[in-house]
This record gives sequence, structure tokens and C-alpha cells, in this order.
Amino acid sequence: MALLELGTNAVPFLVGEVFTYRRDTLLRSKLNELFHRLPEWAGRGAFTPHSEVHDQAERRLRVLRPSADVLLPLLQAYLDATNLNYTMQAIHLMGLIGQGGETIVPQLLPLATNHPNPRIQFMAHHAIRFLGVRSSNALPAVLDQLQNLPNPEKTVARWLPWMAELGPVALPAVPFLEDLLTRTNLAEQAWIEAAVALIHIDPNHQAALRALTKAAGLSLRTRTLYASRWFLCSAISRAPPRSIPHLAPLVEPLARFEMAEWGPRGGSVVAIGALNRIAPDRARILLESSLTPPNSASLMAATHLLRLDPNHEVATRLLASAATSPPSANGMALSGLAEASSSNQVAIAALQNLLSAESTPADQILEQARAALARIRYREALAARGLPDEDF
Repeated sequence: MALLELGTNAVPFLVGEVFTYRRDTLLRSKLNELFHRLPEWAGRGAFTPHSEVHDQAERRLRVLRPSADVLLPLLQAYLDATNLNYTMQAIHLMGLIGQGGETIVPQLLPLATNHPNPRIQFMAHHAIRFLGVRSSNALPAVLDQLQNLPNPEKTVARWLPWMAELGPVALPAVPFLEDLLTRTNLAEQAWIEAAVALIHIDPNHQAALRALTKAAGLSLRTRTLYASRWFLCSAISRAPPRSIPHLAPLVEPLARFEMAEWGPRGGSVVAIGALNRIAPDRARILLESSLTPPNSASLMAATHLLRLDPNHEVATRLLASAATSPPSANGMALSGLAEASSSNQVAIAALQNLLSAESTPADQILEQARAALARIRYREALAARGLPDEDF
């Protein structure tokens, strides 16, 4: 959190940590295990694994989104390095640029389309995707490449989720996407993603809606046909959250079908996640109908409700009650409470009471409770700075 307070002043340090590759010694690993059991005031968290430091530095950069004039000069030496790992990492970080991100697309595009190393192509493509709408200046060149390839089906799939992210900005891509829907040799996943991209560009596109209606119908024909459902819902989940009323009636039955199979070992959440993206109000009603009786399925529903509404009273009380149940229920409940807001006093009190209980819970439960509180505080720190809530 302290690094978030420093803002862009922390960027050089974070970049240095991302490019510092160190192997943990056995002694350091053992000391980390020992210090992990201590309270925070006594040095808990010392000897953090180097891999975790690396990952957290990258996550902080993702949250800070430094501008091109701040980040790019720090990456240049790594982009020019002969070490392939350095080059790939630098290309990946280019996708985290905030203001001025559109200016680096001409540098990324040749790497994403023509570089002989497929790993460099992969990293450059994902960097363009991370830039989101700011990378829309790449669209004409991408379309030109895809339309002139002898077998574009082999390359097209990687660009379809990006076109969905662009939304209405990608209007020039409509003829190309419409042509994809007519091809009989296109893989089912790419066909569905082309239709999702079209519906994000034009929510009233009838051919795309017919294609997605067909995909949703295939999904419910038999309990063993999961592929179409997964392709449809995962394509929606990878696109930005947008209200698309025409899609909600297709996805909601898939979410009901999915939730009916939730149990003590969890279950798939791809369909309810997709419904959250396109119709959060309908997702909320569906989840609220699953809060009783108290069981594993209702705990999963409560967790998703807190993601929609971090102060949802009924969901919070259900999770808080389960957090003091036998250990088999604790993990799922504590994971759910981590989605609460810092103003959710019921969730905060449940976690704090668990940590201060006279009868000491299992170490794993204590660790999960601490992690839940840390996640809540981290989101609060992000919100205080007006930053988006990224992966913790």
C-alpha cells in the first residue's frame, strides 16, 4: 500500500524488481515459513519469496498504469537486450502503460503480427490487448493482415476478443466479422467469439444474435454438451462489462443450469460470471434466490453477490455465520468475506473476531482471515487513490 501512496515515484523501483530474477535459497524459504507465523509487529512477512516480490511488483504497475513518458524509458534497455526473457517481459509491461499508450502501438504491431518468434508475437499481442481502446489505431493494419492471409482462421482467433473490447470503435471490422460467421470451416470457439465481437460492436446485430442463440441452445440439449456453453460464456466474460439486454435471456438459463451443480467442492462459475458482465441486475436476482438453505451452493452465491454489492447484508451475514462453522465450511466463507467493502462492518467484525478468538483456530484458517482483511484494506487503498481494483 505504501508504494501506491508514492504513485509514479515508485515506478523505477517496481520495474527494477520485475527484472530482478533471484532464486530462493532453502534457508530463506525456511525463514519465510517461520516469520509467517509471527504477528505483523514482530516482522511477519519478512523473507518473502523472490517470485512473490516479482509478481507483486508487476501487479502494482498494473494498478498504477504509468504514462508512456515515465515507463517506456525504463524499458528501453530491456527491449534492446539479447536476453529473450528480458525482451518478453519488457513487451508485456508495455501493455500496462496508461496515458500515451496509443503512441506505442506502432512499435508493438509488427512484433504481434510478423515477428519470427511466436513467443514475442504472443507477448506483443497481449500487450496490445491490455491497452484496450487506446490500441484501436492498430485496427486497420490488423484487418488488412487478416483479410490477406491465405488461411486467416489460424491467426484470427487471437484478435477476436480484442475487437470485442474495442466495442463500437471497431465498426470497420463488421464486414470482416460478418464474413467469418458464414464460413463453415471456422472452429466453433472462433465462430462464437466472432459473434460476441459483433454484438459488442452493434448490440442489435441480428446475424450475431442468431449465432449466439444457436450456441446457447446447443449448451442445454444434454448435460454432457458443455463446449458451446463454455465458449459462449467465456467469450462474454473476456469482453468488457456492457449492458446487452438481448444476450441476458440466452445466458441466464445457462447460469441456472450451472448453479444447480454447485456443491461442497465448488463448481463452474463461467456462466454466472458472464451474466454479471451483461446483466448484473438479473444476476443479482438469480443469486439472491440461491441464498437458502445455508450450504456450499449458497456460500458461492453469497460470494458472487458481494462482488456485485460489497455491502450486501444478507450475503454478508450468511458468510459471517459460516466462517465460525466447522473447518470444512470456513475456507469458502472466508474467501467470500474477502469481497466485502471496508465499510461492511459485519464482515470486518467477523474476520477480526476470528483472529482474536480465545480458542485458536487452525493456522490455515487464521491465514485465510488475515488474507481476507488484507484484500479488503488493499481495495480501500486503491479506491482512496481513485485507482481500479485489479487482481490482488
